[in-house]
Amino acid sequence: MMSDRNATAAALSLEHVTYSFGKNVAVQDFSLEVEQGSFTTLLGPSGCGKTTLLRMISGFLTPQSGTVRIDGADQRGIAPNLRKVGMVFQDYALFPHLTVEQNLLYGLKLRKDIAKDARSGLIHQTARILGLSALLERYPHELSGGQQQRVALGRVLVLKPRILLMDEPLSSLDAKLRTQVREELQDIQRELAITTVYVTHDQEEALSLSDRIAVLNHGSLQQAGAPDAVYFTPANRFVADFVGRANFIETSAGVRMVRPEWVSVRAADDAGAKEGDSAKASTTAVGSDGAVEARTNAGCAVAGNSVTEAGDSAKARTVAVIDDDAVEADETEARDAVAEDNAIEANTAVAEERSSAVAGDDSANAGDGAAVAATPAFARIAGSATVAGGAHSADATLTGTVLSASFLGAVVRYRVRCATVSGGVAVVDAPAADSRPLAAGAAVTLTVRKSSPIA
Repeated sequence: MMSDRNATAAALSLEHVTYSFGKNVAVQDFSLEVEQGSFTTLLGPSGCGKTTLLRMISGFLTPQSGTVRIDGADQRGIAPNLRKVGMVFQDYALFPHLTVEQNLLYGLKLRKDIAKDARSGLIHQTARILGLSALLERYPHELSGGQQQRVALGRVLVLKPRILLMDEPLSSLDAKLRTQVREELQDIQRELAITTVYVTHDQEEALSLSDRIAVLNHGSLQQAGAPDAVYFTPANRFVADFVGRANFIETSAGVRMVRPEWVSVRAADDAGAKEGDSAKASTTAVGSDGAVEARTNAGCAVAGNSVTEAGDSAKARTVAVIDDDAVEADETEARDAVAEDNAIEANTAVAEERSSAVAGDDSANAGDGAAVAATPAFARIAGSATVAGGAHSADATLTGTVLSASFLGAVVRYRVRCATVSGGVAVVDAPAADSRPLAAGAAVTLTVRKSSPIA
């Protein structure tokens, strides 16, 4: 778990809270501080403990261990109606037989600390903020989904809560309306400066709304931080894969994450690549020392140091096929090119059998210490200054075959078969305006412009 900071003015503190339903642990040793006036999102897959946390904050559940504090005060033993916490539920829970005004008034009737003559002013003030003034006499069934959501929010805001809790309030809206209401909600929260804890499993929603995001998995906090920190520097592989899309490449320095927008794609012909039986494996510099370890698999070649050509007397060509972790190398004038223990050797004159790896010599232009080796999982880019830090200082090039291309408006999302990437499929987002989408089956070259280390 990684947290970006400790809040200095916490409106809400969760200190090592745990809750189980029988033998099923819903929340495990969870700690988080929420600053006054901030918008904090609890983000995670279904069943990860998000709603259980809201219920502990609101007082409907009592932590079996740990402490919930509001403005520094321990809330153990304090009833939900005395915590000054408001909850907006997923289904809104509006009273169908009451008008909008009567729905807003309902909670005020139960508050003895609010005078009767002040109620009308609070209702009309809240209605104005939420754009409901012209709808006060309507019933819920006469409202759109977005209007119903605002009434549910207004019913809570009119009570002037210290903390606003929202449990996936936009999940029932269609995509366009959800975006619209999301923007309205953000404007309202900032205008009122009300401390908000928001639950969702929608990554885009969390990234666009939040000041901070707390990512959960199996009831445990994985990472808490600003949206850009969570997206660009995820604490672990789960966060990287859950918050947005990510490709993973194993290097000798560890696993690296590559976001789809950090990769450019182009037709292999545009890059000068040749397909077919006579295709030659080529590599493009990745390591500062020129050393690249790569695997070629079913038309997916990993770029390395330089174009590898067989010598005049060898004229060896490699077929990019890996079967049972062995690479078969054809030759014309060379006697043998042995692929054993996942290693490829290219000779300059006559291939000479060896028991394990065969290193290419000067005629292969491999450079000092630069060798191409096959690996059974995916390419291992040699550790160097270019891959040891945050972003590559030089581009890495991979090749593959388009599986599908999906038009998403501003971008075209490609799924590309490439053995270098964990799982064998890379996801690439390319600007839609650049060119017509590449068809399924097209041979392509992928240029990785940036990557980030991952735990």
